[in-house]
Amino acid sequence: MKWVVYQLLFRVASPVHVGWRRVGNCWQCRPYLPAYPLLCALAARVTESGRRFQADKGNPYLSSLSWLKEHIRLTYFFPALQENAQLTVFFPFYREDGGLEYAKRRQGLDGKFSLSENDTYSAEEFDYLFMDAQSRTALSYPERTALTGALYHFEFLRPFTRRHEGLASRPVYLTGYVLIDEEARDKLLGDAGEKDLSFFFDHLQVGGERQLGWGLLCLEKRWSCPDGEPFGFGFLGFLLSDIPGVKIKASSGRAMLLAHALPPGGGMAGISFKGPLEIMVKRESDFEKGRLSSGCRLSAYGRSSLFLPGSCVQAEKSGVYFKITDEGLWECF
Repeated sequence: MKWVVYQLLFRVASPVHVGWRRVGNCWQCRPYLPAYPLLCALAARVTESGRRFQADKGNPYLSSLSWLKEHIRLTYFFPALQENAQLTVFFPFYREDGGLEYAKRRQGLDGKFSLSENDTYSAEEFDYLFMDAQSRTALSYPERTALTGALYHFEFLRPFTRRHEGLASRPVYLTGYVLIDEEARDKLLGDAGEKDLSFFFDHLQVGGERQLGWGLLCLEKRWSCPDGEPFGFGFLGFLLSDIPGVKIKASSGRAMLLAHALPPGGGMAGISFKGPLEIMVKRESDFEKGRLSSGCRLSAYGRSSLFLPGSCVQAEKSGVYFKITDEGLWECF
C-alpha cells in the first residue's frame, strides 16, 4: 500500500502544554509536539464530524483512534518562526558532550528548504524565546483559600515569542508531516483532495489544560511532498511503501533523530546511538463502570527506554531504516 505525505504548518493560537516531567513544583513542557497528542486530537475531530470508518467498538472516539492508528502516521512537530518570507524551524540536537542545542533549518513559503548554512541556538536562548510558565495553587473548599505549600507552575510553549535582540514578539508555529495511506486518503479527503485537509486538521486542541482553551492549533499552510527529504535534511529520506518510515543514509555523520526512537535490538551491527534515554508514558481513555473516563490509565510508549529527539545515530554500511509506529515512534527494522 502506497502512502502520500503532506507537510502541515500550524499557528500556535493559545499556550500549549505537552507534559514532560516534574522538577520541584514545576510541570515541564516538551519543546516540540509529539505525534500521539496530535493523533488523539485528530481522532476527536473525526468523531465530532460524525464520520464512522469502522464499527464502533464500545465508543466512537476509541474506534476512530483505532482506525487512524492503522491508516495515518505523524511525525513530531517542531517550533518555527516566520522571518522575511521564510520559516526558521528549530530542532533539538545533543552534542557529543551531552549538551543540548537547537539546530535551525530555513524553508521558503513555497515549501522548499534553503541550502544555506545553519546556525544554532543554545538551550537557554530557545527557552527564553519560546517557553513560559504560569503559577497556580490548589484551593481548599468551602473556605476557598489556598492550601499551604500548594503553589505550582505549568510550563508551556508560548503562542508569541518574547522580544529578543531587538526583534519584536513574533507568532510561533509548529510544522511536521502527516503520512496517509490510500484508504485514509479516499475516506478523509475524498473528491475534495488536499482542500479537505483543513476540515480535519484546522483548529485542533492538543496537550493538557484544554478546558482553559490551551493547545489550540490553527492550520496555516500545507504542502504536498511526493518525495524528498524531511525538513530538508540531506541525511534523511521518507519510506512510502508498505511500511511507512524514514531512512538515515549511510556515512551521513552524526545524523539526529527527529522523534523518540526505540533502541536497536540484537543483530543491528554497524549502528550506534548516542543520546539521553527516558521512559515516556501517556494517559489513555477507557471505560470504567460502563462510562468513558478520560486519562484514567497510564501506559508506557514502546518496550523500553527511548532515545530522545535530537539524539545522534551513525550507520556504517547501508544506512538505518526506521518504521514510524502508530504512536509516532521510530523503530529500527
